[in-house]
Amino acid sequence: MSELEALKKAVLVLEGQTALAAVCGNPVKQQHVHNWIHRDKKIPAQHALKVQNATEKKGDRVDASELRPDVFGCMPCVNVQRSAATS
Repeated sequence: MSELEALKKAVLVLEGQTALAAVCGNPVKQQHVHNWIHRDKKIPAQHALKVQNATEKKGDRVDASELRPDVFGCMPCVNVQRSAATS
C-alpha cells in the first residue's frame, strides 16, 4: 500500500477529512488533510502515530509504517528485525 493509499484509508476509517484533522489536533484543519491527499501525497510524520492510534480504536488500524515508511520503516522490515533480535 502506498503512503497515499494509506492516508485515504485512514480518512475512510475515521469517516472523513475533518475527523482526521481533529485526531491530529490544533491547528490542523480539513484543508490541511485535503492538501496532504491532493498536493503532498502523504501525511506529515508527526501525525502518523496519532492516526495509527485513532484508526486502531475504530477497529481498522492504519499503521504509521504504512503512512510514513520513510520515517517508521515498513512493517515486514520491522518484524524481520524483531525476530532476528530475539533469536
